[in-house]
Amino acid sequence: GLPAGAATGQMKSNFLDLRRSVYVSESLGLSLAALAGTVPALSPFLTALERVRLNPGLPQTSLVEIAQAAGVDDQAILARLADLDPLNPAPVPNEPPSSPAAPAEEPAEEPEPLWEPGPSQTFRSREEVIAALTDPKIARSPAFGAIWPGSAMAGLNLNGLCFAGLDLSGADLAGASLKGASLDGANCQRASFDGASLCGCSAQRASFAGASFIRADLRGLDLSSTLLAEADLAEADLTDSNLEGAMANGANFAGAALPRRLKGASLIEARFEGQDLSEADFSGALLDRAFFEEVDLTRANFSQASLKEAGFYRCAAPKAVFRAVRGQGLRFLPGCDLDLATFRGADLREAVFQDSRLTGVDFAACRALGLRADFQDLAAASLKGAYLREASFFGSNLTGADVSGSDLLGASLGSSDLRGANLSGASLYGADLYRVRLDKKTLLQGADLNDTCLKIESAGLSAV
Repeated sequence: GLPAGAATGQMKSNFLDLRRSVYVSESLGLSLAALAGTVPALSPFLTALERVRLNPGLPQTSLVEIAQAAGVDDQAILARLADLDPLNPAPVPNEPPSSPAAPAEEPAEEPEPLWEPGPSQTFRSREEVIAALTDPKIARSPAFGAIWPGSAMAGLNLNGLCFAGLDLSGADLAGASLKGASLDGANCQRASFDGASLCGCSAQRASFAGASFIRADLRGLDLSSTLLAEADLAEADLTDSNLEGAMANGANFAGAALPRRLKGASLIEARFEGQDLSEADFSGALLDRAFFEEVDLTRANFSQASLKEAGFYRCAAPKAVFRAVRGQGLRFLPGCDLDLATFRGADLREAVFQDSRLTGVDFAACRALGLRADFQDLAAASLKGAYLREASFFGSNLTGADVSGSDLLGASLGSSDLRGANLSGASLYGADLYRVRLDKKTLLQGADLNDTCLKIESAGLSAV
């Protein structure tokens, strides 16, 4: 039998607390082993509870069943336990209950989840996406991290939702609306945002490497700290967006409406085609091997940008500023208009100017070893103090050009038009001046003509 009085009252309190929480020792201030010492008959039972008290299934098991599992077979004890277990009573074997037990209420069925999470999830509605983001059961599911990469949310209304820090690599968000949504720190590599609207979306430190934004609405988006390497932004609307400092190496901006401020952006191997980028600021940008085709670059600023092996084809860039650019191997292909542009102090080693307009261009103090500008119109251009060793201006129009003080050692100026040009103080040692055209306004005072191949096409010099 069971002790009576205070011990029985303590036991009853104990069992009730046990049914409310598996942490019985915390509620009593005692360990179960210590409690077993006060009730020796229940020692095996309570010792078993001590071993399994953290079992999450414990609160759903009756005290009788737990006692029987612990080896308690005393019918009096089992009957007393059943009496002390109002939350989940169980009949004692071999002793029928004194009165018919009321039918146990069936536990209420938990509502089925809106969907079962799985890899590469296809979302059918905004509500499903919200459930995945907010439902604790789904958030704790081992499959939670796997449902986002490659997921399909095309065409859904996702305005204002938070995807910060999620892995959305390869996800299909084409045509989706993400206005005001957060993609901060999200991995969106190779995801598709074709035709999507991201106006007002936050994407700080997000990665869009290899993502597709064809004809997407990206107006006002801050992309200053995002990764856009190899992204396809063809015909996207980036009006008023911030690309300063963006990392967009290899990105395709063909036909995109771009902002005017691209200062310091990393645009290595990027492609621009058909845009109006007049007065755009590319200063300090990395544009190595970038390609511009039929782009309006009137008065654009490329000061101190890196343009190594970059290419320009049929671009209009009058009065553009290329001051102090790093332009080794820079190529201006046929059809470029560079009238009155400035390359002062630029590094133009091995640069090529082909069938372009260069009237009034400023090459003063530039370093242009091996520059190629054959058959170009350089009328009134300034090459004052430029380093032009082994450069080639064969057949070019240099009428009225200022070449004073420049270093043209070994340069080729054969068949060029030097009428009215100022070559005073220039070093023409070993230069090719075969069949050049000179007139009385051509200035050669102090020029070094040693070992020069000079054959004058027209005479009338002011001084030699």
